[in-house]
Formats: sequence, C-alpha cells, structure tokens
Amino acid sequence: MDTPETESGYIPMNSVHSFRFDSSLRSENIYENPQNIKPVGWSRKVAKQVRGHVLCLGLPCVILLVVVLLLLKNNMQKDQLQENYINLTRERETLNMRLYQLDRLKHDLTEEKSKLERRLAELDNIQRNLTVEKERLQSNITELDQRNKKLIEEENNIQRTLSNMRWYSFNYTWYYISRQRKNWNDSRVDCQGKGGDLVVINSKEEQLFLAHKAVRAWIGLTDMDEEGTWKWVDGTNVTTAYWGPGQPNDKGQNGSGQNCALIWDRTNRLRTWNDEECSKTALWICEV
Repeated sequence: MDTPETESGYIPMNSVHSFRFDSSLRSENIYENPQNIKPVGWSRKVAKQVRGHVLCLGLPCVILLVVVLLLLKNNMQKDQLQENYINLTRERETLNMRLYQLDRLKHDLTEEKSKLERRLAELDNIQRNLTVEKERLQSNITELDQRNKKLIEEENNIQRTLSNMRWYSFNYTWYYISRQRKNWNDSRVDCQGKGGDLVVINSKEEQLFLAHKAVRAWIGLTDMDEEGTWKWVDGTNVTTAYWGPGQPNDKGQNGSGQNCALIWDRTNRLRTWNDEECSKTALWICEV
C-alpha cells in the first residue's frame, strides 16, 4: 500500500504505524509484489523522519531528567541550607546566652566596681582623718616630749636638792638618811614626825640600795617585845634576813641586851645587819 505524502514531505502518524506493520512482513512478500518496493531515497527519508520523531520525544525526557536533577540538587541544597539554618539558630541561641551571661557579669562587675570605689573613698577619708590625727598626735608627742624633758630636768634638780637634804628615791619610795646621830627610839620619833617610820626592808633590791647609801644606820627592826623574835615596826615578821656573820648575838656592854638592828657594814651588802643596844646613837633611815 502506498504511503501518502504531502508536498512538504510530512508523513502522517498513521502512515508511520502502517509502515511499521508493513516492515514486519516477510521479505518474500516484497519479491512477490515488486510493485510494493519503494525507492531507496524514500526509505532514507522515512528513517530521517523517524529519527526526528525520536529526537522530538527524547528531548522532553532529557529536559525532564535535567529538571529532576536540578530539583534533586535544589532539594539537597535546601536540606543543607535548612541544616545550616538550624546550626546557625543554635549558634545564635548559644551566643545570645553567652551575651546574657556577659551582660550579667558586666552588671556584677559594675556593681563590684561601684562598691570598691565607695570603699576606696571611705578608706581615703579614713586615711585623711588618720593623717590629721597622726599630725595632731605627733604634735602632742612633741609637746609631751618637751614637757617630759622639762619634768626630768626638774626631777633631777629636785633629786639633787633632796640628795643634798639626804632624801633618796627608789621604786617610787622616798628614803631619808640622817646626818645626826640618835638612839633607836628618838630616830623613830624623827621619822614619824616626817610622816613615815624607820625603814622596813622588803626586798633584796631595797637592801642593796640602802646598804650602798648608808652604814651604821638604824632600821625599823627590833625584838623588844619578845627576845629572839625580830619584827618590823609595822608588825610583820622578818621573811628574809641579811644579818652579818655571827649576828644577832645579843651581846651588849655590861651584859645588857641588843634589841635593835642597824645596817653596819658594806663589805657584803647582803650581810650587813647587826643587833645593837637601842640606847646607842647612830644614823637612821626613814621610809616615807
């Protein structure tokens, strides 16, 4: 069967299908019907048209494939962008939290700085006050030093004056050592007239001081009330005695007793006491 052909060479689709069916015919039919054999040029034209249709059908497929690939790529990029967005969101939240913490830290540091500045101002004020107080105290110290020097000078003058008058000071106690000689009883009366009494020796230091200042001088020690029991004029017993060698021996002239004590010798200042007849005359030591 002849295939109709337009002037433009276009072959209708039904003709193509007819051609496909015709091509499936056995080859012997061709030879049986020599009138059905088409020229070689016509076959090439048909093949060319078929290739054109194939290209027309394949191009959309290629385009579709490209579109699908582009969509896949776009989806992958979208997923990547979504993941990047999530990561950036998390990072932003982390940065926001860190920024909040830094703001809190800045706020706390600002408050601490304010406190320290206030404390520093207080310390500066205290330092100024202390400086003023120090200057005032320094001025007072200078003034007190000057007054103390004057008092020391006055005390030394008084000491010299009193020393000339036979008055001596030791451990805040005044002692008078006479220039005259009297018996023990009259010596005690003189001391009482000065507001004191014959000396009572209470320490080793006091003994050394008095033994250095006086010899053969009455002290306030006697055994008049009871022989052999020595007591001080204030009524206290002797706790530490500084008797000389062999003393007290109670050996007076003409068999009289020795019932009063005096500082006798300076050879050993811790062994200077001696008992003597109370009627004998000697220097005396008053304690005021």
